[in-house]
Amino acid sequence: MKEILERRYKIAQQAQSEWNALLHLTKAKPDDSIILFPGTDHECNFQGMRYLDTYMQRINTKRAIILTVDSFVKNSIGNYSDNISSIIEISQEQAQGFIALYQLRIFDDRFIVVSLNQPFCRNAEGMIGIKDITVEQLVAIGVYSIIPFRPLPANKKTI
Repeated sequence: MKEILERRYKIAQQAQSEWNALLHLTKAKPDDSIILFPGTDHECNFQGMRYLDTYMQRINTKRAIILTVDSFVKNSIGNYSDNISSIIEISQEQAQGFIALYQLRIFDDRFIVVSLNQPFCRNAEGMIGIKDITVEQLVAIGVYSIIPFRPLPANKKTI
């Protein structure tokens, strides 16, 4: 048990150091959103990009810093939002480090993870299809807390 805790603490220390460097690099402002796309699930990432501006309107923020392990997100997110200040492709290890740090303590209120399964053992994938629940609903409501939920028309970015 001690070894596991020491390993997690070491990962969290490294992630905190990388986080501080990232904030310095991006010149993140207090009212920025910092959004992590930690996986390559195309549908989850697609819905995360579609609902990004709606989320930003809901929390009243003007800029987003995007962290992603997925080149699809890096190359496509500009088609979904004009409010992106930085797009940074990071390694899977860095993403997992940030998530490990977040699970240890909520280290930055601006940080959000666009994933159906992370952090804190989310298991939203198991809900897909139950009572017609979709990935779109899980991302908009479960990740971004967009309530009340209204589906975006296919040709619109925000509502």
